[in-house]
Amino acid sequence: DELQTIHRVQFPVMRQYEAETHYDTNGRIVFTPSKGLPGVGLPRKAVKGDTSFTLTTPDGTKAGIALGWEDVRDLREGTITRNVTDDTTTAGAGSTDIAYHAPFDNSTRESDYDASWQTGPCPQ
Repeated sequence: DELQTIHRVQFPVMRQYEAETHYDTNGRIVFTPSKGLPGVGLPRKAVKGDTSFTLTTPDGTKAGIALGWEDVRDLREGTITRNVTDDTTTAGAGSTDIAYHAPFDNSTRESDYDASWQTGPCPQ
């Protein structure tokens, strides 16, 4: 309880970012408002002209569309794929796909603390 109180009092901005950060079923950040993570996940709103997304659901596939977090936040099943330029290799710039798998969930440090403490002390 004391650690959670310290976290609430000392880190209110971080708490807000964590409360609004959502993850896909594989733990990949699908949306975050954190200024420290620019370009991570989807934008809040679709960016007109950014048609690098493909949405695959049981109803079918839509390719070459613009998507934002507000468009997909309630998606219960399916995959969002985004084609991005990857210039992080020594071979130079190339293209790669990033996939986000629904459903999406958020987790906070405080809920992680609660879950950890429910399992009991760490083995020695």
